[in-house]
Amino acid sequence: MPADLGPLFNISLLATVLVALIAALAWLRAWLLKARPVALAATWGCGYPPPDTAHAVHGHVVRRSRARALCQRSANPNHGGLPDGIFPTEAHFEKHVGDMAGERVLVPAWRRFLHAAHRLRVIQHGRMQLYLVYVLATLVALLLWQLPGAMRH
Repeated sequence: MPADLGPLFNISLLATVLVALIAALAWLRAWLLKARPVALAATWGCGYPPPDTAHAVHGHVVRRSRARALCQRSANPNHGGLPDGIFPTEAHFEKHVGDMAGERVLVPAWRRFLHAAHRLRVIQHGRMQLYLVYVLATLVALLLWQLPGAMRH
């Protein structure tokens, strides 16, 4: 082999290995799929499924249950309609996925806490003398609570 053909030999060897690998993968795919029927379908429909009834019902049920679980909200001014024409000039779709823990647990718990705290505002008048009475009453209540244990010793 001449010295100047070394890189060409390496490229040819790599191409041969690549062709053999592709052929092996094609044979493996055919062997794995021989027991199953293979159907042809559109691979890309611009994100829009075909409008058959079964798919529409299934999609509606799955969308609603998943939307509830993930706190999804969609805003589509076309109300689910598809854009018109081959090259539509206007189309709009928004999907917002909220924080499930925040929106379903933390925010309602925080609102309940704020509501309870708002009801406790009757004891907050802004007068220092009243707050000192609260502290004194708390100390007396704690002393009375600990009194039976102190008398036993």
